[in-house]
Amino acid sequence: MGYLTETIEAVQRARRPLFQFSGGRDSLCTLFLLYESGCSNFDIVWVNTGDAAPETVKLVDYIKSLWGSRFHEVCSDSCAWRKANGDPSPLVRCEEAFPWVAECSNEQYHVQPQSSCCAANVMNPMHEFTVGGGYDLVIRGNRGSEPLKTAAGHLQKTDAPYTLAYPIYDWTTPQVDMYLVKRNMLPSFYDFMDSGVDCMTCPAFWGNGHQKWLATYYPDVAQERQHNIEKLMSYMSNVIQLGFNELDLRGV
Repeated sequence: MGYLTETIEAVQRARRPLFQFSGGRDSLCTLFLLYESGCSNFDIVWVNTGDAAPETVKLVDYIKSLWGSRFHEVCSDSCAWRKANGDPSPLVRCEEAFPWVAECSNEQYHVQPQSSCCAANVMNPMHEFTVGGGYDLVIRGNRGSEPLKTAAGHLQKTDAPYTLAYPIYDWTTPQVDMYLVKRNMLPSFYDFMDSGVDCMTCPAFWGNGHQKWLATYYPDVAQERQHNIEKLMSYMSNVIQLGFNELDLRGV
């Protein structure tokens, strides 16, 4: 029995199933694969960070029209979060890892781990909605070939309040792309990168084509993100220079 069939049967058995929609291609493919298989008797939740791409919002509106009141939009504000807690950065000093230390600092500009920003604006709101809604089955677009996997396996029993199902766990990236291209649903950012976009102006996640995609389709947003990256790089260069100075002092 395949992952898809097992997921459909799990949905039928579940007391309160939920699809956690990320807006990425795997999530999109999984959702419509279930829908076209006659399996749509579940709620959907999507976290709107307030910085989502217009094409993502357009797809979400279409999904809303299909699921009606069973579609739930949880809102966060990643831009306001970054302003209050610092820009997400792949390089974070120890005094930036704890909010109470940043509050005591005289510096006007702060950064935070990029994973902290994602957790605060996407993962935590999604989890809180799921647990608060009493859902016992959660469907995601995870695939086995991805480098980063969820710790809990497909339909594996754990201590968590809900069970996870991955209908396309055995699919490849070309299969997902082909499925969405045939339905004219593959978001434009996948022409430039391998990951989805939760926040258009996020200055983190370098080297994945994000800036080139923005410059091509949303030049005004690209300028805003460029400004964010320039602030972040200026801050980081000062920290890195301290390291070089330290090495110079030691005669290395």
